[in-house]
Amino acid sequence: RNLTWFKNELPYIIGEPPLTGGIVGVDLDRTLTIEPGARIEFGNSATLEVNGTLLAQGTAVEPIIFTAYPGGIVYGSQSPWKWIHFTPSSTNSKLDSVIVSDGGYSSSGSKGSIYIEGSLIEFKNSTSTNGAEAGIYLENSSSTITDSYFGNQQFGMKIYGWDSFPQLGEGITFENNSIYDIYIDDVSWCGELPEYLAASTNNNCP
Repeated sequence: RNLTWFKNELPYIIGEPPLTGGIVGVDLDRTLTIEPGARIEFGNSATLEVNGTLLAQGTAVEPIIFTAYPGGIVYGSQSPWKWIHFTPSSTNSKLDSVIVSDGGYSSSGSKGSIYIEGSLIEFKNSTSTNGAEAGIYLENSSSTITDSYFGNQQFGMKIYGWDSFPQLGEGITFENNSIYDIYIDDVSWCGELPEYLAASTNNNCP
């Protein structure tokens, strides 16, 4: 069934901190709506798996927070929770005025704090920071990204795939990403980068 998570004095917890694992799933043809000001904390390696629709639409005054459960185990320099994963069946998801931090850890291979696999979302007015590898990882995705910040991780954004490329709008900024701000696996897509990003970011385009 469809669910709504409201703003509360206490956070929503995914997983069983400080233990490892834990997953919350949004089923196919179902919607999880998260209201402004809600805070979601993840235990070690915990995941939010979106097979349906996630509507997380905060405001500038009351952003929605996705972050690590305090006191969780840190694996070396890795952050403790896994990712928000939009699977190929996911549709019509929107992340607006959200802050995603301290995610992206996976013992089987890190991708990003936000992992979009063969689907598309709208990501705007938002931040993804302090991740284990990438702030956002897009695989065969034409997601729309605007007015958002990616900083303090290895990669701000990683783009993989051969049949689609994200729609990168205005106002995307990067800071303190140690390897690349934008990494494009298939460099034949580099011509799709907006001019302002091609000129102002550290990227792997020839």
